[in-house]
Amino acid sequence: MTRVGKYELEDSWTIVARCHYAFARKDGKRYFLKKLLEPKYPSNPEFYEPDMLKRTKKVCADFERFQEKIIADLTKASKSCDQIICTLDFFREKSTYYKASEAISDRIYSVEEISRLSQSDRYSIIRKYATALKAVADVNIVHGDIKPENIFIVKRGSSFTPLLIDFDDSYYTSAPPKPELTHGSPEYYSPELAKYISDGEKGKPSSITCKSDIYASALVIYEWFTGDKLLPKRMADAAYPYMVDAKDLSFKSIPESLRSLLMLMLDTNPAKRPSAEQIIKMMDSVERGETVISSSGEDDRIVFKGSKYIATFKGHKYTFFALDQAKEFAIAQKIDIFTEKGEKIFDHTKGEKSGGTGGSSGRGTSGGGSKESDLGHIAKEPDRVEVIDSKWCYIIYKKSIKKVLIKDGKTFAETHKIPFIGKEPEPPVSPIETKVEYIAGGKKVKVHTGGSVLTLTIEQYERFKKEGKL
Repeated sequence: MTRVGKYELEDSWTIVARCHYAFARKDGKRYFLKKLLEPKYPSNPEFYEPDMLKRTKKVCADFERFQEKIIADLTKASKSCDQIICTLDFFREKSTYYKASEAISDRIYSVEEISRLSQSDRYSIIRKYATALKAVADVNIVHGDIKPENIFIVKRGSSFTPLLIDFDDSYYTSAPPKPELTHGSPEYYSPELAKYISDGEKGKPSSITCKSDIYASALVIYEWFTGDKLLPKRMADAAYPYMVDAKDLSFKSIPESLRSLLMLMLDTNPAKRPSAEQIIKMMDSVERGETVISSSGEDDRIVFKGSKYIATFKGHKYTFFALDQAKEFAIAQKIDIFTEKGEKIFDHTKGEKSGGTGGSSGRGTSGGGSKESDLGHIAKEPDRVEVIDSKWCYIIYKKSIKKVLIKDGKTFAETHKIPFIGKEPEPPVSPIETKVEYIAGGKKVKVHTGGSVLTLTIEQYERFKKEGKL
């Protein structure tokens, strides 16, 4: 009998696209064993040129570090949700890497069989599946290959349970592999994932988040209810060969309430898709037959980040620079304030309203599609004053910026009752870059933006540029 490490194979390897797999036993237990085809560790260094040996060892070291970290995080997720089938053992034998996970012995139901289950059974499957997806999202991991084949539906006791498997293509949110190394199943790609891959070197990693899994999940749920393999339109003249338009789906055999949820999940704008946590909550409405009409894509709340309070409310974002202003908004809109780690620092039900409402008081800036009138702003109203060095500061308007002496900026801030902030400057909204000038021995950058000049550190310039603000 063939042995691999501490495992005894039950049969020969089955060959698939990017790995070989077989069932194996260790210490009387049965496992699903994968043999990864790449990378290959240079176990015979004498066959490598020095430079190639160094590069290959680095690739393998990076691969090992990533696998150990993501396996640890998925293990954490599996402890909060036992529907996640993650890697139990990751090891190398000679030049080849292996992964061992729990062998699923239950009978696995096909898409066609699932489509014939009762509506209540299928709703239960969706709710349980969203719970597993939430556990993965809670550790900031994108599954990367959501499809029916990677969601085993088994029956345990009297209920059906979805098991989420195969995390070989997973990565952290906003940090996918290079486009050419990002895999998955093309027919389940979200629009942003398809664009990232087809854009090649120009692809933006920050665009790929857990919301990509939400899009793919909608396509899977569609199949669970229709029994049909979804066949997206093929675009012969496009870089990416598949495209799904929610308007073109027949939604046959799908209740109207569920259809409304799937339409949200299939939104081409990731920010407007519901999170896994929201889907769990929305299933209450779906099961009652109520139409789900909107989703902010985020829970309504205020989060303290650095020196700012970022409010997400009904799909819009607002920024406050003072706690009192954030509290007023929180009380008016009946939402709470949290730290970035999720710790609640203000409960609107216990706070006392100090006057005014979040809709008319406070100097917040609106974004994410909100109307300018939402917080009483117009384009010429000043938002804040920010110090840029020991002499100068900026007056930040809704759509412009003005440079003045610090003493004048302080007077302006006091007169207009707006925040005076001794923090780094932010670039104006959608600036037109006309000239970039490196100064101070290359440690700072002057950005000329059609009438305004920003002096930024190299780090600030690179960050703003990466964020698309320059």
